[in-house]
Amino acid sequence: DIYRWITSVGVRPIRRVLPHQETVQAARRLQTVLRYLPGVRLDEPESGKLRELFKGRLSTCQQVLRDRFQPFLEDALDDVGLQPKHPLELVARRKVVSELIDRILADGYFSYFDVRDAISRNNLKLPDITAKGEWGTDDPLLRLDRLLTFKFEGIYRTGQIHGKLLQNLTSVLFGTDWGRKAWSLFIAPYGIALVVVTIAVVLGRHLPGGAGKQDQTSPVSTWLAWFWIISLGSAMAYLFANDKLRDRLGGWLRRIASGLHWLIEDLPLILARHPAFRSAVVIPLKVAWYCVIKPVVMIMAVYLLAPYLIPNIQSVVIWWCLLALVMTTRPFLILDQRLAEIMFDLVLAMRAGLLGRLLDGFDRIYKALIKGAETALVRADEALQSRGNDSTIMTAVRVAVSLVWVPVREVSRILFIVMVEPMLHPLKLPICFVAAKVLYPVMGPMGSETWIPALSPYLGYWLAMSTVTTTIFLMPNAFGFLFWEFRENRGLYAANRPTRPRYAP
Repeated sequence: DIYRWITSVGVRPIRRVLPHQETVQAARRLQTVLRYLPGVRLDEPESGKLRELFKGRLSTCQQVLRDRFQPFLEDALDDVGLQPKHPLELVARRKVVSELIDRILADGYFSYFDVRDAISRNNLKLPDITAKGEWGTDDPLLRLDRLLTFKFEGIYRTGQIHGKLLQNLTSVLFGTDWGRKAWSLFIAPYGIALVVVTIAVVLGRHLPGGAGKQDQTSPVSTWLAWFWIISLGSAMAYLFANDKLRDRLGGWLRRIASGLHWLIEDLPLILARHPAFRSAVVIPLKVAWYCVIKPVVMIMAVYLLAPYLIPNIQSVVIWWCLLALVMTTRPFLILDQRLAEIMFDLVLAMRAGLLGRLLDGFDRIYKALIKGAETALVRADEALQSRGNDSTIMTAVRVAVSLVWVPVREVSRILFIVMVEPMLHPLKLPICFVAAKVLYPVMGPMGSETWIPALSPYLGYWLAMSTVTTTIFLMPNAFGFLFWEFRENRGLYAANRPTRPRYAP
C-alpha cells in the first residue's frame, strides 16, 4: 500500500499482511454463490443438497468471523472509554458490536461512519471531553478510528478528513458543558431565527405587492429583519432553556392537534349521519357543487387554456348551461361517485400504511444506490492491493495506478457525500429544500454577475457557466449533510442521551 506508506511518512510498511481478508472474502463469495444458485441447471434434489451445503459452510464461516471479531471490537471500545456501567449499556454495547459485525458480513467491510452511527443510535455513549488533549487527534472517536484501522486492516475504512474535522468541531459543542450551553442558548436558536426570517423576507419579495428583485444582496439587511431575528431567537433560547415551558407547550400543541383532528375528520362523519343535517346542508351543497362550482371551475380552465372558445359573456352562459346539464346526468354522477370512492380508498390506504411503505421503498432504493457506489470504490481498492504472487512489473503497475486513483477516489467520495447524497436521502431532502430557498436568490445573481465573468477567460463561457450553475444547484445539499452530521455527532455523548428510553423500531 504505497499511498498509506507515503501519508504515514514511512511509519507503516508498504507490504502488510491482511489477516482477516481471507475469511471475509470467503463469506462474501459464499453469499454470491447462494444468490446465483437458483440459476444453476440441476434437479431439485441435487440443487437442494448443494444449497444446504453452501448454507452450512456460510454459517460456519460467519460464526468464525463473529467469534474472531467480537473480542477485538469490545477491546477497542473499552480502550476509548466506551465501557458499560450498568445492564442497559452492556446490552447496548453488544448491539453495537453485533451491528458492526453484521455490516462486515453483508458488505465485506465497515467504515468510520458505520461506527459513529452505531454509537449514536444506541445507549452506549462517550463521556464528556475533560482534558485538553482529548480535543483534536486524541478525541475518543478518532482514537477508536485509529485502533480499528490497525486491528481490522483491509476491511475497515478510516474516516475522511471532512468527517474528522466535523468531529473535532462538534466534540466541543456537544461534548462539553459550556459547548452545549452555547449551542442551545445561542447558536441553535438564533441560527433557526435567521433561517426563518430570511425565508420570510425572500418569499415576501415575490408575493403580490412585494418589492420583487432588489438591489440589496442580503435579504436580512434591514433593521426590522434583525429585530425579528433577535426577538425570535431570544424566545427560542428561553424555550430551549426552560424544560417545564417546553413540556407545557408540547402538551398544548398535542391538544390543538387532537382538536383539529376531531374537527376535520370526526365531526363531518358525525354530522353526515344526522338526517336533519343531510336535509338542510348536504342536499343544497350537492346542488351548488354540481350546478355552480364545478361548471365555473371548468369554464375558468377552458378560458386559461383556450380563451378563443369564450370570446364574450354570452358564450360563458352557454358553456355554463351545457356543463351544468352534463354534470347532472346519471352517467356523470355515477362516474363522479366512482372517482370519489377511489380517492377515499386511496386516503384509507395511505392511513393504513401505504405512505409508509412508499417511503420505505424509496429508502431501500436510496440505500441500494449508496451501497452500490461505496462497494464499487471498495472493490477498486481491493483490485489495487498487492498479492503475494505478484511479479515486480505487476506490483509497479498497481503502485502507479494507486498514486493516481487514491486522490481521485477521496475527492470524488467527498463531493458525492457532501454535494449529491443529501438530495437522495429522504430525511435530508427537506433540509436541502429549505437551504435552496435561502441560497438560490442570493447566489444566483452572484453567479451570473461575478463568478461566470471571472472564470470565463480561463475556462470559456460555456464551461464556466456549467461549472457555476452546477455548483450553485448542489450547494444547498451541503447544508443537508451538515444537519445530519451535527445530529449524529450530538448523539455520541452521554450528556445528550434522551431522558426516556426510545422504543425499539
